[in-house]
This record gives sequence, C-alpha cells and structure tokens, in this order.
Amino acid sequence: MGVFGPSIQAAFDIDDVVWPSIYMVGTLASALILPWTGKLTDQVDLRRYTLVVLIGFVFACVVMASVQGVVMLIVAIFLLRQTGQGLMSHIAATSMARYHDDGRGRALAIASLGESIGEAVLPILAALAISWIGWRGGYFAVAFILVVVLIPLLFWLLKGHGARHEAFLARRHMVRQATSESARSATRGDMLRDPRFYLLLPGLLAPSMITTALFIYHLKIADSKGWSDTWITGN
Repeated sequence: MGVFGPSIQAAFDIDDVVWPSIYMVGTLASALILPWTGKLTDQVDLRRYTLVVLIGFVFACVVMASVQGVVMLIVAIFLLRQTGQGLMSHIAATSMARYHDDGRGRALAIASLGESIGEAVLPILAALAISWIGWRGGYFAVAFILVVVLIPLLFWLLKGHGARHEAFLARRHMVRQATSESARSATRGDMLRDPRFYLLLPGLLAPSMITTALFIYHLKIADSKGWSDTWITGN
C-alpha cells in the first residue's frame, strides 16, 4: 500500500493528511471484526476457509483497481486489510501452531519468514508494476496471480488435510481427557478483564504502528531526504 499510495493520492487529489486518515479508517474497521472472522478458523474446514479468504482477496484487489471515489477507497482498503494481511497472516500462524506438535517453533518461523520475504520483495515488484501498467493495472495483476497461482497452490499444499485434521482432533481429545474438568482456556472476556493485558498492549501495538507509518510514508521520507524512490523501496 505504501508504494501505491502516491499514485492513489494523485489519482484522487488526496493530500498527506487525508490519505493516512482514509487508510486508518479502513484498517481499524478491519481490525474490529477480525476477532469474529478470525475465529472461523476454529469452526470451518481449513481448505474451505482459506479458499473463501483467497477469493475475497481477489475481490478486494479488483475493487481497489476499480475504485472511483473516497468512500469506495475506504471499502477497498478495508477488504484488502481484512483478507490480506489480516486473515492470510492469521491462517498461516494458526494452522502452523495447530497441526505441528513437533517442530512447532520451526514451522511458525517458516511461516513468518514468508511474510518477511514478501515485505522485502513485493514493494520492488509493486514499483515495477506501477511503472509498467499503472497502479490500477498492478492490482488487476495481483488478482490474476492469486487466481492462477495461489488458489491452485492451495489445493496442492492442503492435499491430505482431512487425515491431518483427524489426527489433530484425536490429540486434542486425548489432552482434554487427561486435563481436569475444572481447567479451561481463557476467553476473550477473561483477557479484556485482566489488567496485565493493558500493560502489555502498548508494547504489542507499537511495532505495528511504527512499521505501518514507515510503509505509508517511506516515499515521502525519501523525497524529504533526497533519496530516490527505487533506493528506499529496495532497502
């Protein structure tokens, strides 16, 4: 989004105050419903749920590529944040933690490595796409890649998932039988009532706030420092 930002601002004549405000509204709206959409990973088959999220991601890219006004832009950002960084990251971390008892830390590290590689490589690809086919064409290209590459890859990667999930359910049943009936997992309400949660909250929020600001404003920072857009995007 940070790489596409200046092009979107120019297309809709949005200044540096309004653009981050639009981004904030779409992001906060996505974050507010994530606790409910995210918990569906516990209720819906992983293959079906991931497919729906990917289709939603394709739709979000098409909406962004077709956006014609500020209100639609907010909706597009909401959809992109919800289906992209929100739910796709959530699915990756949740599925790795759920289905890997042995080597769980390594599995989570591999999943997070993919996100780190994406943050390093995708801005450069986005900048090239904008220079070749424009920002709208860039989002159409992302939608095309999702349909042609990622959706087929989903079915290949989750081949045999039914047996994997049955093994997980069997392990969970054994754990519950061995655990005291009085023991239970903490609920969302328990977390919100725990004062320790609010002590941890600033530290949990700060990295996301700082990195988001850098992603949105990195081209503006480059301009103010006299750096080229290509150089800062590559770094």
